[in-house]
Amino acid sequence: MKKTLTHFLIFCCFVLSFSICFSQTTIVLQPDETTSKDATVWDYQPNENMGAFTDFTANAWTQSGTPSIARSLIDFDLSAIPSNATIISATLSLYYHHSTHTVGHSTISGSNACWLKRITSNWNEMTATWNNQPSTTTLNEVALPTSINDTMDYPNIDVTNLISDIYNNPSTGYGMMLMLQTEQYYRALLFASSGEIDPAKRPKLTVTYNINTPSSDTCIIIKLNNNNGKGKDATVWDYHPNENLGTFTDFTANAWTQSGTPAIARSLIDFDLSTLPSNAIITNATLSLYYYPSTSTVGHSTISGSNACWLKRITSNWNEMTVTWNNQPSTTTQNEVVLPASINNTMDYPNIDVTNLISDIYNNPSAGYGMMLMLQTEQYYRALLFGSSNCPDQTKVPILEVCYHTIASVPEIKTLDSYSLSVYPNPAYDAISIDYILADNSSVTIDFYNITGKLIDQINMGYETKGKHNLQYIMKTGLFPSGIYLVKISTNDVILTNKFIKVN
Repeated sequence: MKKTLTHFLIFCCFVLSFSICFSQTTIVLQPDETTSKDATVWDYQPNENMGAFTDFTANAWTQSGTPSIARSLIDFDLSAIPSNATIISATLSLYYHHSTHTVGHSTISGSNACWLKRITSNWNEMTATWNNQPSTTTLNEVALPTSINDTMDYPNIDVTNLISDIYNNPSTGYGMMLMLQTEQYYRALLFASSGEIDPAKRPKLTVTYNINTPSSDTCIIIKLNNNNGKGKDATVWDYHPNENLGTFTDFTANAWTQSGTPAIARSLIDFDLSTLPSNAIITNATLSLYYYPSTSTVGHSTISGSNACWLKRITSNWNEMTVTWNNQPSTTTQNEVVLPASINNTMDYPNIDVTNLISDIYNNPSAGYGMMLMLQTEQYYRALLFGSSNCPDQTKVPILEVCYHTIASVPEIKTLDSYSLSVYPNPAYDAISIDYILADNSSVTIDFYNITGKLIDQINMGYETKGKHNLQYIMKTGLFPSGIYLVKISTNDVILTNKFIKVN
């Protein structure tokens, strides 16, 4: 008991010290109609805008015998949260209000359980309709349970993961959609919107976050000259699908014709990030591409329409001197970057923000093999044309600038000579190994706490024999945003603690 109490006090001191080092801030957002963005869309009048509607509702009903469905959209302004914040918690409170449009929550035909889904495309409060409603994703969607009466409030809905996704991915985070899980009349949840007269009834979002205050950043510039060992690039072309263009002077994405036959070209690039330290946290990364007057094409082209392109992360390995159209590597759309259409046929594209792409490549080396440049619409005659690493003009070669800070490795905490606990790698991305030594046979429980001391996961290992043990633990993405965490191992007569840093 004495050992257990002593080490529990040590554990509490760690929690307290973390709270001091990473001060938390809480903001409450409960805007009125003039400062809010919410709307309802309704398939009964699919082109009608209800941006000033007093109801925030999800329902399926009938109108003069015709089935109809309503969904609601909301987007809170998160600009007050600093760019270097880590969201710790977020809760949404929705309040029932009496409406002239519906009688209240309804389960007449069955459950009125709803989804809160992240909206992934932009929308306008004053023009949103059923027919132009934005897209959504099921990733980290939140379930609202069936109401137990027709006037109940839904306070403090846990939307931490949703709000973190919106905050961390502004290009695919445009608020939340409320919709029934089963859109079958007669079912409804009915809340007040931001247009409600009573300010206490309006939707309320409470967000708690930490400010990350790293030491000053270090920046490196990687200039991809030919044969300088700083990376690789190549072009692939479906007109000659087995031809390798690893020494091509162009870094291009285009769709053209060859003697009347349509042809598509894409380009690959991979910068050498090995100079970054293993404990680096990438804070900013920019890619600069420069127009190069090639003999192959006339320049950027929008003859048949937009030449906007994607930069996508390459997820399989490739060889600069053997890659072709037929063996080109796989890619993912995650954190893909948009290159907008050119405004003239010779413009440069300096300082393209590729922070998330480069972070993904750096943090996932087994699924990060550079970037692919390709047209969003591969229809001739469209092209973007830049210099590659083989460009004769060395002022036109691709350049990547990466800024980062480092987090000192967290030392192992040894509680007793006959017991030990270590966690590695540290910092960690999506998985950790836990090594612990037991002096005696004992039942073992492993707890995971966030920086506030909240228990976020627990594993009961059962009865284990003395000696060294190892656990491979996959961190659940939704439970582990970036930050500092504690691992606590409890045995029959001792508590072991260690901390680790999770990075994205």
